[in-house]
Amino acid sequence: MTLSVPSRQTVRERLATLIDAQIEAYVAVFDHVPRDLQGKSPCCTVSSLGFRPGQNPYLYTYRFAIGNWVRRDLSTGVAASEDTLDTLMQAIAQFALNNANDSVLHICKIPVDQDSETSYPVVDGIPYRAEFITVEVRPQVGAS
Repeated sequence: MTLSVPSRQTVRERLATLIDAQIEAYVAVFDHVPRDLQGKSPCCTVSSLGFRPGQNPYLYTYRFAIGNWVRRDLSTGVAASEDTLDTLMQAIAQFALNNANDSVLHICKIPVDQDSETSYPVVDGIPYRAEFITVEVRPQVGAS
């Protein structure tokens, strides 16, 4: 019997697929951070942050950044983009709770010691408000 572990790419793609299926608020969900968001809003990106080994050789954690991107309409004010960003943050927190026992993700959580990071990026000349939430996933080790 050989033990197998899903690749980080497989887990990242699974996260993006589940977010796309479960959170209707997004116009687009990407399993990476594209160079150009094509003006889409709100959208979500999933990118790899790193790997944390566990004390048990079969228990380790992948870390991902879930990015919420919302266009800022500077002509009418930015309150709507802040409200949308707040709603999406809550949706990602609920997503982590709902998928804590997914067959591929196994354990999915937002670490309590990791604050989200916010920014005001300009992508291809379009102002956005962005928030990046760290999600930790301990993938399921399977027998093959």
